[in-house]
Amino acid sequence: MSRPYVLYWQLGTGNGILTPMVKKWSFKVFVFMWLVLAISFVTLAVSLTVSAAGYRFNWQARTIVKTGLIVLESDPSGAAVEINGKDLAATTPLRQTYLLPGYYDVLVRLDGYIPFKKTVKVESGQAQYEDTITLFREVPEQLTLTQQEQTDLLAQLAGITPQLRDDKLEVRGSEIWVDDRLAARLFSEIKQVKWFPTKRAYFVQVDNTLHTYQLDGSNDYVIATFDSVDATPFLVDQNGERLVFKRGDIVVAYRIN
Repeated sequence: MSRPYVLYWQLGTGNGILTPMVKKWSFKVFVFMWLVLAISFVTLAVSLTVSAAGYRFNWQARTIVKTGLIVLESDPSGAAVEINGKDLAATTPLRQTYLLPGYYDVLVRLDGYIPFKKTVKVESGQAQYEDTITLFREVPEQLTLTQQEQTDLLAQLAGITPQLRDDKLEVRGSEIWVDDRLAARLFSEIKQVKWFPTKRAYFVQVDNTLHTYQLDGSNDYVIATFDSVDATPFLVDQNGERLVFKRGDIVVAYRIN
C-alpha cells in the first residue's frame, strides 16, 4: 500500500517566503492523525450535547452534574448584577443559567438605591427565583406638598389605624410571618406592619423607626424616622413611590422607590 501524501507550507529561512511542500507520511502516522481527529470530533459533540442539556463537569467533585439557574427581577428594573463578586455585565430582569449546585452571593445594585444582597442556594436541575426584589432609595427625596395636598393627606392619615396584621402579613410575638411562614425574628417590640403596594416587600415599625424588608425577611433597611415610638399612621401611594406621614403639625412626603 502506498503511503499517503501531506501538503504543508514551509517558511524559507533566507527570504521568508512560504513554500508549498509535499511529504509522505507513514501509514501508521496517517491512521493515528485520523483517530485523533475522530476522537476530538466525538468529544466536542458529546460536550455540546451535554452542555445543551444543562450539564457541566464539576471539577471539585470530579463528576458531571445537572446545573441550576437563578432568575432575577427587580423594581425598578435595569439594576446591575454581581454573582460571587463577578459583574455579569447584564441588568435585571435576567436569567443566569448553567450554575453548578451550591451557594452564590448575589448583589443587585442601581445608582441611588440601597443594594440588595442575598446568598442564594442553587440546586441541581432547579430554578431559584428572586423575582420580587424591591429597591429603595438610599436617601429618600422629600417632596413639596401644596396646602390642599396637606389637608387631603392629613384627613387620610386620620382614618388609618396601625395594625399588627395586613392580609397574609402578621406579627406573632416578636416574629413576622408571611403567608404562614416565618420571615423574620426581631428583638424589639413591633409596633405595626404594612404591605408595600406590590406585596413584594413590607414595612415594619420598631420603636420610632420604619423599616423595609423583602418578602423572605432579608435586607432590613430604615426608610424613615417618626416623632414617636408609638405606632404612627403612614400611607404609601399605589405605585409605591411616595411615603407619607405626619411630622409635628405638618404632613411630609418622601419618594422612596
